[in-house]
Amino acid sequence: MDNFFQSNVWKVINRDIYKKMLFDFEFLGKKYFGVIKEQSRRWLKIRWHQVLWIDATDYLRNYPEVFKKEIEKVKRDYKHNYWDIFFQFGFIDDLASFKIKELKDKKFVEDIKNRRKSREEIMKQEYWLLKSFRENMPLATIVVDLTGWEETIWTNMTKSARNHIKKATWHWLYFEFAKDEDWERFYDVWHETSFEKGFNIIDKETLLSLKNYLQRSSSWNLFLAKKDNEIISWSICLFVWKTIVYLYWWTNRNYWNIWAHHFLKNEIFKRWFQNWYHQADLLWAAPTGDDKHHLNWVTAFKHSLGGKKIEYLGNYDLVFNNNFYQAFKLIRSH
Repeated sequence: MDNFFQSNVWKVINRDIYKKMLFDFEFLGKKYFGVIKEQSRRWLKIRWHQVLWIDATDYLRNYPEVFKKEIEKVKRDYKHNYWDIFFQFGFIDDLASFKIKELKDKKFVEDIKNRRKSREEIMKQEYWLLKSFRENMPLATIVVDLTGWEETIWTNMTKSARNHIKKATWHWLYFEFAKDEDWERFYDVWHETSFEKGFNIIDKETLLSLKNYLQRSSSWNLFLAKKDNEIISWSICLFVWKTIVYLYWWTNRNYWNIWAHHFLKNEIFKRWFQNWYHQADLLWAAPTGDDKHHLNWVTAFKHSLGGKKIEYLGNYDLVFNNNFYQAFKLIRSH
C-alpha cells in the first residue's frame, strides 16, 4: 500500500507548513524521515523523536537478533542528553488483513485481539519497546478497492449504508469541490466543533497556507455535501500516488439523521474510481476487538463502507528516562 506517513507531501507539510523539526533516519537498511518534538510543562522539559510507518516485518519474523541490535543502536545514538526521554516507532507490520465481513465471526475477532496482545508482550519482553500511550499512527485502517466496477463498490457496502445513501439523496443533498468562499465557512465550523469537543486544530493562517500548497501541487481537496448551499458534511482527502487518503471529516449535527457523510463518501469513491485511483485509505480505525477504543464510533461508520481491514503492529516507545517518561505520560493523559 502507498506509504502516506513517509510520502513527500507529508514531509513537506510537516517541514514547511507545520514548521516541525525533521531528521533523517536509517533503520534496517531503509531511509525514513522523522519528527523531533519538544515540550515544557512546569518543571518538566522533554524531547522525543518519532518515526512513523517503519516496515520491519522481515526482520521481526526471520532475523530478530538483527532487529534487536538495531534497537540498541537507536538507544545509543538518540539519547543525547538528560531531556531525551524516548524514541517512538510506528510499525506497519501486518498483524492481519481481512474483508470486513469476517468481523461477524466472534472467534475470528477474539483471535485478532489475542494476536495483538501477544505481539505487544513480545515487543516489550524481547526488544524493550512499550506500547505507546498515544497513537500517532493508526493501529488499523480500512481500504476500499477502487479498481472494480462502480456497482462492485456499491454492493460491497452494508445494506444499511446503501439505505443511508439513498435516504441522503432523497433530502436533495449534492456534492461539490470546495470553492474559496467555502474554506472560510468550513474553518469557522471546524473551529466551533473543536472548541465544543475539546480537541485542538491548526490556526486559520496555517490552514490557508496548507490549502495553497496542496492545491498548487494537486495533492488534496476539500469535498463537500451541501443542501441549499449550506455545508452539511465535509471530507479532506490527500492524494498519495494511486491512493486517496481520508484525512479529516465532519458532519453538521443538526442534520445527523439524513446520513450526509455516507452520501459524501460514495460520491468521492465514484469520482476517483473514474480518475483511475486504485484505492481509498480511510486511515484511522479502532483495532479489532477493542470495545473501549476512542475510535469505535468512527470505525463502525467506516466498516459499513466495505473493503478490507488492515491491522498494523502499531506505535511503540523505546524509553530512555523512565521517571520522566512516566511523568510525561501522566501529564498527557489529563
